[in-house]
Amino acid sequence: VPGGSAVVQAAAFADRANAERAAARLSAAGEASIEPLDRDSGRLWRVVVRSQGGAEDLRQRVVAAGFEGARVLGGY
Repeated sequence: VPGGSAVVQAAAFADRANAERAAARLSAAGEASIEPLDRDSGRLWRVVVRSQGGAEDLRQRVVAAGFEGARVLGGY
């Protein structure tokens, strides 16, 4: 990952408003953004958090914010 940043998916939502609320809750963990994710069943809104440093540390911060299913996407 360029610049040594870690990327963690916190969650994905069918409703963009839910994704926006989740992103707001995650602002303390890192730089939260919402990305569209098109699936056969329709569009999902993926909430992704980026931060400098270790990916597992970032994942733990996201889990601590209430997103137990968080998974590392990059920056191992």
